[in-house]
Amino acid sequence: MSMSQDEEYLRSLAYPQDAWVLGGQQWYTALEAAEHLGVSDEYVRRLADKGAIPGAILHDVRRVGWRLPREGLIAYLATQRRHTEQRQRGTDAG
Repeated sequence: MSMSQDEEYLRSLAYPQDAWVLGGQQWYTALEAAEHLGVSDEYVRRLADKGAIPGAILHDVRRVGWRLPREGLIAYLATQRRHTEQRQRGTDAG
């Protein structure tokens, strides 16, 4: 199985805080992802609800909740890292 461009990008950055998703399990709960991302599980649920985490699936809300695929979390993190990089370049250029 080949790596996605997003995964290759995150691996090239080699941020220690991204290691959990690059070497981790295939599916995460909102709480698991939130703990790794350093945000609330409510925030992760809102991200999933608005489509910011590709492939996120909402199961029975009361019993299971959101399931977030590894590839979707990688895509989300890569997008965030690219935005940060662009902002920094914009700031550095000025």
